[in-house]
Amino acid sequence: MFFKKKIFNFIIINCLVLLILFSFIGCKKSSDFPPSGGITTTDNGKVNMPDQSYSGYWDDKDLYDQLTISEINNDYIKFNLSVYRLASIDATATIENNSIKFVGLDPAGNNIYGTLVFSNNTIYVSIDQQNWQYELPKNFTFTRPLVN
Repeated sequence: MFFKKKIFNFIIINCLVLLILFSFIGCKKSSDFPPSGGITTTDNGKVNMPDQSYSGYWDDKDLYDQLTISEINNDYIKFNLSVYRLASIDATATIENNSIKFVGLDPAGNNIYGTLVFSNNTIYVSIDQQNWQYELPKNFTFTRPLVN
């Protein structure tokens, strides 16, 4: 009986430690996001939609999150944000107030709002407002995966 209790306590403690560690994996400093100099494509100070080179698959190599841009045109961007083991969000972005803003649905059907910034073959995604019970990370940085 004593041995079973020790094993049970060991498992519970390790699970709690792992839970705490994994809760910090997605944390990034919002004050550094996007980094200075990370400016969406502009023309005379006006934000434009990015070019077609940004279409396709992007990943966050450290966190296993993925971004897939399926369509870019002059009016909107359609994309899917996949947050590792948590959510897959289909969203549409448009230019609003000189920024590229998006709205999508979280897994519970609530609207989720955010901003996209395109800079030097990198895409920055900020979650500005969400109401889902499982809070998503606030910031993501996506780059093209290396091809072997």
